[in-house]
Amino acid sequence: MKPFIMRSLALAPVVGMVLLTGLAPAASARAVMPMEHTYGTVHFVSGGIGSDESAAMKQAASRYGLELVFAKRQRGNDDYLAYVPVVIRNAEGHVVLDTRSRGPYLLANLPGGTYTVTATERGIAKQQTVHVAAGNHQSLVFEW
Repeated sequence: MKPFIMRSLALAPVVGMVLLTGLAPAASARAVMPMEHTYGTVHFVSGGIGSDESAAMKQAASRYGLELVFAKRQRGNDDYLAYVPVVIRNAEGHVVLDTRSRGPYLLANLPGGTYTVTATERGIAKQQTVHVAAGNHQSLVFEW
């Protein structure tokens, strides 16, 4: 009986690795796209750090009404920015989203309407106005 138990115990790490390997693709696929957050009634996601997450954000962009991209021009090149404070106000001036980006992309689903988006990098605020309509995708680039 002991040889059977010893063989079973010897195989346990192999079986465990096979099980973990089988789960790895599902776990990594979930990890590529950042988690969606809610601010009031606005659903949004931000990120795009690393090539996998960046690709996932670009692929998901069309499912959101508004896409924001943050970059800084240095020596003729655009470098992506993260941790950019963002405030979105509706036409009445009410804040509908107040957050800090977790990467160079921020995707948000907003009710139809006109919005003023303010993004700030190192004390320099940039502001753009955008009209969001159901079924349409708008993209704004903020460059410092």
